[in-house]
Amino acid sequence: MKRFFKAYKNLCLLGAYHFFFVILAYYYALHHPADSQLYWFKKEYTTHKNWLDFFNVGTDFILFINYAFAKFLQLPFWFGFLLYGAIGFVGILQFQKLAYKILGSKEIVVRNVNVLPFLFYLPNLHYWTANLGKEALCFLWISTILLKLAQQKYRSLVLWLSLFCLFLLRPHVFLMLFFPVLVVYFIYKKWNWKVKVGVSMLGLFVCFLCYYYFLILSRVNSFSWARLQHFNEYSILSFRNSDSYVPILKYTYPEKFFAFFFRPMFLDAYNIFMAVLSIENLVLLIVHLIGVYVIIRNFRFFKFLMIEKIIMGFVCIAFLLYIQRYAGLGIFVRTKVMIQPFLMIVLLNSIFKYSISK
Repeated sequence: MKRFFKAYKNLCLLGAYHFFFVILAYYYALHHPADSQLYWFKKEYTTHKNWLDFFNVGTDFILFINYAFAKFLQLPFWFGFLLYGAIGFVGILQFQKLAYKILGSKEIVVRNVNVLPFLFYLPNLHYWTANLGKEALCFLWISTILLKLAQQKYRSLVLWLSLFCLFLLRPHVFLMLFFPVLVVYFIYKKWNWKVKVGVSMLGLFVCFLCYYYFLILSRVNSFSWARLQHFNEYSILSFRNSDSYVPILKYTYPEKFFAFFFRPMFLDAYNIFMAVLSIENLVLLIVHLIGVYVIIRNFRFFKFLMIEKIIMGFVCIAFLLYIQRYAGLGIFVRTKVMIQPFLMIVLLNSIFKYSISK
């Protein structure tokens, strides 16, 4: 046992840390309204339906995944958190592999301290990937997709399965990721014009299909731009009664960017959870400022990897779309867990490359 712990010390510590958040998420769900109750068939919506009724695009797909455990096997609510905690932990391990692949190293040493492992211990990342919800699944699939693309394993069954599942669960997230992949590969891959035309036509069809399902699932049900804008404004104003509401419609884009990625800060904190998030966000803000400074100062000399360009495109698109619909700090911290950790890899890699070039 001692030999095993010594060989896998970092993995065991990370696993124990993640398990703490599984317990925390389960305890919170027991005492507060939570989506996890719907996902484990504790709401009226899920009654009088069979398994195949849930094989659909959107929220129904997570019910399809959970049906065998929650309905057929009648496993308890806590098992759902163990299951999704394990799924989220695998996602974090995939994320870790992606970071090592992009950085080409398992260390970023600052004053003789390897600071890279701190990236894998972000509390917000662990809380939402320990929860019985979509975030654990999406983070696993996004991490796997980006890892396989970085490894250039385009025929990987896991890659295509992750793409398919992400499309079924959250077609708009699939679109946010797929579009920059399409653009980056079109520009930088040395394909002949026939291949580029074929890929472009297929890619545009997939994008249209994702957008169509987004309109259906969001109940816009129309290609009218005016109707979509009206729906987005209605969605934003629906957050007015929440404790974490921010008047996003009145914000400038820099203010929106700061609110989405770096709030809550200490003045926003009204409980222990938001205080912890404030500390995390302050650290993230410092890393972002250093990373952006390094990139701007050395932009002419930097050569970003294709996977880094995909990540930056994904982050930009996701940010621009999410601020059109959300206006609450709670939903911001929940949503950005699928985006910001990957941006952190790019920023840390920029800082790492700059430091070793000195």
